[in-house]
Amino acid sequence: MSIKRKKTGDFTTDSQIVRLSAAALLVGAICAFIAIVLLKMIYFFTNLFFYHRLSMMYVTVTHNQLHAWVIVPPLIGAVLIGLIARFGSEKIRGHGIPEAIEAMLINESKVQPRVALWKPISAAISIGSGGPFGAEGPIIMTGGSFGSLFSQILHFSPIERRILLVAGAAGGMSATFAAPISSVLFAVELLVFEFKPRSLVPIALASAVADAIRVQLIGPGPLFGMPPLMHVSWQLIGVSALIGVTGSLLAVLLTYAIYAVEDGFRKLPIHWMWWPALGAIVIGVGGYISPRALGVGYDSISAMLNVRLTFYTLLGLLIVKTVIWVVALGSGTSGGILAPILIIGGSLGGAIGEILHVPHPGVWALLGMSAIFAGVTRTPFTSVVFPLELTHNLGALLLLLVTSSIATGISSYILPRSILTEKIARRGLHLTREYAVDPLQMYYCRDIMSLPELSVKGDEEIGVLREQMLTYPPNSWLKVIDGDGSYTGIVRPMTLLREALIHPQLQISKCLNEVPTVLDMDTAKTALEAMLESGSDWTRVTTISGHVLGFITVDGLLDVRRTELRYENHRQRVFSFQKKLRVHDSPMMYPTGLSFKPRYQVQTTTQKPSDTTILGASKRDTAHRAPDAKWVMLGREKVHTMKIPNFKSEEGSVLYKNTVGRLISPRVAQVLLSRIESQLTLYKTQTILDLGCGPGTVCLPLARKFPNFDITAIDASDSMVELAKMEARKQGLRNIQFGQMDAGHISLAPEAFDVVLCNLAFPFFTRPHDSMREVQTVMRSQGRAYFTVPGRHTWDEFFEVAASVLGDMVSVARPFLSKFSQAEILPEAMSAAGLTDISEERTLLPFQFSNGQAVLEFFGQLFHLLDYATPDMKSELADAIDAAHPDGFQMHYEVLLFRGEWTC
Repeated sequence: MSIKRKKTGDFTTDSQIVRLSAAALLVGAICAFIAIVLLKMIYFFTNLFFYHRLSMMYVTVTHNQLHAWVIVPPLIGAVLIGLIARFGSEKIRGHGIPEAIEAMLINESKVQPRVALWKPISAAISIGSGGPFGAEGPIIMTGGSFGSLFSQILHFSPIERRILLVAGAAGGMSATFAAPISSVLFAVELLVFEFKPRSLVPIALASAVADAIRVQLIGPGPLFGMPPLMHVSWQLIGVSALIGVTGSLLAVLLTYAIYAVEDGFRKLPIHWMWWPALGAIVIGVGGYISPRALGVGYDSISAMLNVRLTFYTLLGLLIVKTVIWVVALGSGTSGGILAPILIIGGSLGGAIGEILHVPHPGVWALLGMSAIFAGVTRTPFTSVVFPLELTHNLGALLLLLVTSSIATGISSYILPRSILTEKIARRGLHLTREYAVDPLQMYYCRDIMSLPELSVKGDEEIGVLREQMLTYPPNSWLKVIDGDGSYTGIVRPMTLLREALIHPQLQISKCLNEVPTVLDMDTAKTALEAMLESGSDWTRVTTISGHVLGFITVDGLLDVRRTELRYENHRQRVFSFQKKLRVHDSPMMYPTGLSFKPRYQVQTTTQKPSDTTILGASKRDTAHRAPDAKWVMLGREKVHTMKIPNFKSEEGSVLYKNTVGRLISPRVAQVLLSRIESQLTLYKTQTILDLGCGPGTVCLPLARKFPNFDITAIDASDSMVELAKMEARKQGLRNIQFGQMDAGHISLAPEAFDVVLCNLAFPFFTRPHDSMREVQTVMRSQGRAYFTVPGRHTWDEFFEVAASVLGDMVSVARPFLSKFSQAEILPEAMSAAGLTDISEERTLLPFQFSNGQAVLEFFGQLFHLLDYATPDMKSELADAIDAAHPDGFQMHYEVLLFRGEWTC
């Protein structure tokens, strides 16, 4: 059988990029004309509202002669916008960019045609009537709407529609600002959510063709020329850093202010269509105080870059523009954010330059624009390139880089969301803007495939092997071998047990589902995609000729994620000047793959039963003492006494929440502690590793009793590690350190520990032999390892009674419990890892139940052992227990403690 190998390379680019690029060229060209038409519409309404003439020539609002009547045009425009939003499309409200992002996230990049119609009209009315906005936001939304409509006509996927939507937005922005490169950067950093050739190339082509058309119709850039900066000094770099810090703080304040105003409008007892009219009153008052603050404000930007405005002029413009823009945008009217933040940033930078009396006033205004732009949008590269394209002042490149980087870093640290994404988050959508390479694309299938150690023959009947299946952990995998010894698939023991109840004569090979096949040179992502498409939880890995090499399961894919998580969170000092290498300063270790000659001889001893824990006691017996109930962990001596938290009293019983964590695990931990404490007292200092520490059941008492010992506790669960850390801080323990780590990849120093402890965690190891080799790697010579696991006869009393009622159902329920034993696998794994003098000690922990219902409630919490039993079966079983044990039912939890030594 020959399988076609999927192409791998630096990028996942196919022939579809040609089709997308051709479509993007057309979208970019049309969006350039749309942008120019929108600009002309803004000029038309500006002439109409402020100069009462019909003209499309550019004119500024600054020199209007309306005086106090300047409040009227914004009010009229706001009423019209409210009506359009109410009866046309509510999507026109806002500055357009969040709406474009929302369309991509939840509408598969499908924009309604009426949005493409009403958005430019409402924006032209808003800006033309004096609204303190720019045209870029509406143009981005309008261009994106056209790109979306165009893609909906043709046959494109949702991702491809998104690319064309963003291509339209980039084309509109490029035609507006004569900034083709920053338009592409802005699209990539904010809108398209990926950095791939399939999106970058079409967007870049759309931006380029839009700018080319703008040059032919309007003329070349820059949009705002300014004198070039010829020399950069350390003084200028210091001032640029100061502007970056100040600009980022102002950006944070602007974000808080806008959404505070928006929340205030939401509390008003009037319909939202009238909110823009209320905001227009503030706009009109601000325009009366400072006419420069009205409209697009391109003349103000040009003046700040080329003319040395006074400090008070800049301060007044900064305050007025900020107030009217925040109120107007919070009221939900239509308009953009880029031009306003350029004016606000330019005023801030210019004012700082005037305070410090430094030369080049235009440069400080330019840096202020970059700082506010970076702090508001969190687009650092766009914040550097955009001012350069607006002014062609390449001498300011270094200063812009310093300012933009600082502003982005501080703003991102203080605020989790920007102005552009906070609105999306408030609508219940999560958006992340961090781009990273998928780790599954960095591994070949041959790197993560595995071959289970246990095997079964495919032609055998399931019923014959049922008893054998009961000895295997249900979370393990079995490889299925055909007649000629080749691998045909893998299957879980639990699957075979379920089938055995229904079809005991069915061959094992018939239980294998149809699964996909991947090549050993395919990436792990290919395996994941194949599993998702087929709905399988595993796939086979073959050579190109069809020879099966191994299998990939979901656990194997998760191991890749665990590795990346370790790379992200594991910190170590690679070079240390200390003579003694401490655990938390040690370099990362990986499995060595060493094999050892098995030397396994088990010495067995039996411990007397410990004190009995009573469950299901009657309410009459426990009501007066349940909240303060205490129980002794060991029968021979009172080693440790603890309260049982979280009692829940019900009629006839007392239940525990989390049976294992609050009842079983602490008692088993006391068995372990009682055996090792006497030995540890012989040493002045020891290094101890608690493997699978959980909430600190073992490591915390040890840290208290032996303050001179150096204890390290690790667990695969972040939540467990945090619980243990919190308890250690409460107890003031300073001789213990914690880490989130998987037992199969113990990233600690070799030969670092005298003692390794593991309390009931070994049954959860997906690769027990690999984990035990990891344990051996970190053990010192003459080191000791102690592992506790449930015994082979745990809860035997219950299953004997249950068999009389449930019959074969017990053989399905019991494997759930057997996975918490692995009493056969543990000593074998210890021996294979090279540990010697392996001994086994048996202890019985009795549990007393007052009635059968309490027993069922206990097992219902304990890993859902009775999920396969019907309610009638459960009721019959409870009655059978009560009939056989009228004075209460006692059963035992068997604990096996294995001890081994490592000798180099």
